[in-house]
Amino acid sequence: MVSLSCGYKCLQAILVMMNIVVAYIIFLLILILAGLAAGIAGFVLKNKVKEYVTKSMTEAFDKYKDPSYQKIIDTIQKDLKCCGANGTWAGPGSTPTSCQGSDGQFYNDGCVKNVQEFLKKNILIVAGCVFGFALIQILGVVFAACVCQAIKRGETA
Repeated sequence: MVSLSCGYKCLQAILVMMNIVVAYIIFLLILILAGLAAGIAGFVLKNKVKEYVTKSMTEAFDKYKDPSYQKIIDTIQKDLKCCGANGTWAGPGSTPTSCQGSDGQFYNDGCVKNVQEFLKKNILIVAGCVFGFALIQILGVVFAACVCQAIKRGETA
């Protein structure tokens, strides 16, 4: 009787393990499909993304007096050597020092344009990282499927 009970419990554990592995496979497949959908949407809707970046940045520059926006905008202006959304400071208050280079000259480029150029330059790096993560997820699905098959056959490590 004890042997039957132990055997039954072991069978239950194996079935639970199999269900967990199947759930893991499904979760990884959902992540892969979501990433693929986001990539396709980004490619198809790239003009809308461009408009969104322009609108968001213009709104952010209008909120420059808010300290949290101020830090972000100052960092963008210093790193990308730009001033204001479109090349001249139109935000509240006087032109911030982050619009000046080390030589004291004000930057002439707009931050919207420079951010878009920055994104264009670095899109291959982003795409490479996304591809790398997708590859790791696909390998995870393959290995999890192998584990499922091993559980079905009753193999042990």
